Amino acid sequence: MISSFTGYKLIAIDYTATLEHIAETFNTCYEVTKWITQHAEQFNGIISDISICGGSIGGAIATSITINALKKQDFTLQKQILFYPIVDFSDKIEDSDFLSRKMYNGKYGIDLNHLTKLFHSTLHSPLSTIETILAKLPDTLIYTAEYDPFSDEGEAYAEKIQKAGGQVKLVRFDGNIHGFMQSFPGSPDYMRGFEVTSEFLVKEEKEVHM
Repeated sequence: MISSFTGYKLIAIDYTATLEHIAETFNTCYEVTKWITQHAEQFNGIISDISICGGSIGGAIATSITINALKKQDFTLQKQILFYPIVDFSDKIEDSDFLSRKMYNGKYGIDLNHLTKLFHSTLHSPLSTIETILAKLPDTLIYTAEYDPFSDEGEAYAEKIQKAGGQVKLVRFDGNIHGFMQSFPGSPDYMRGFEVTSEFLVKEEKEVHM
């Protein structure tokens, strides 16, 4: 959909979805992304116009790649697109600062108790990133869903980026749940999600027609 709407080339990293080796998964995705930025011309791509995208845990990996690339000064990305990302790697639920975790955990298919390997891994929470790095993040698009346990932390992340001086666009999908971009193909919010993503990539604030 993104390629059809924008003409962008899309490269999907076939990473292991299991949380058993999440740190290894991150390292693999980081090295692949770095390689892509160095060899974009092999795909007839533009090295100075590479963006990264991910949803849920993939969103956590995507923004962690961006953050670590800035810290190491390895490579730069033009934009990052995060669908309902997990950005607080804390296992807190009832005592969490985020009301959405208390209200919606265990509902609509998401249970934070199944994510302990992520929360107890060696990866650092994107939400805890210092302002000097947040200020250097590429233009960012963040989607949250109303009935998602991770919605409040996603919105807090957008607010932190904005306060640090970064450019961020936050879109909340009221009435929807975590994973709606994958779970409900063809639905109105599914279509709107791809339209807003495409507009963000091509810098056009207008409707994208099929």
